[in-house]
Amino acid sequence: LAVWIWWLYVGDPTVGRREQIRRDFPFLLDTIVMIQTVGATLFQALEIYVRASPTTTLAREVRFVLNAKDLANRPAHALRAALERITAEEVRSALDAIAKAEELGTPMNAQLRENADVARARRIEQIEKSTESLKARIAVPTAFILVAVLLIVIGPAFVELAASGLFSR
Repeated sequence: LAVWIWWLYVGDPTVGRREQIRRDFPFLLDTIVMIQTVGATLFQALEIYVRASPTTTLAREVRFVLNAKDLANRPAHALRAALERITAEEVRSALDAIAKAEELGTPMNAQLRENADVARARRIEQIEKSTESLKARIAVPTAFILVAVLLIVIGPAFVELAASGLFSR
């Protein structure tokens, strides 16, 4: 029982990390698209993202990419290294496309915008699924709370009626 409770509250850290990265990735893509439309490079946009949200899991991964780029001076290699660490599939596919575009030197703004739209749509779908499951999971506790409130409200009236002799023969 103790292990189950621990697992319930702590959980698998890799799953939590993967979910945080998956949740934050559409915002990263939106940030990159907005910053690149004003003329910044991909890595300048990544630096701005890290400064804007330094404590998120995705920002830490982006910081690794920026450090690897500075050390190796090979941007595409730094992006490929991130692919080895990140396990969220939709993030991996977008990063792979970004790395290929960076290797070939092709403009990626339209592609990033498309990836951001797809990632956002997936995120909205995931939120809708979780709200549906939450509705089902909250029904039983709500029923218990309703019964408890009815007992608290109506209970004193029954006690008063029983004391007055209404229920005695």
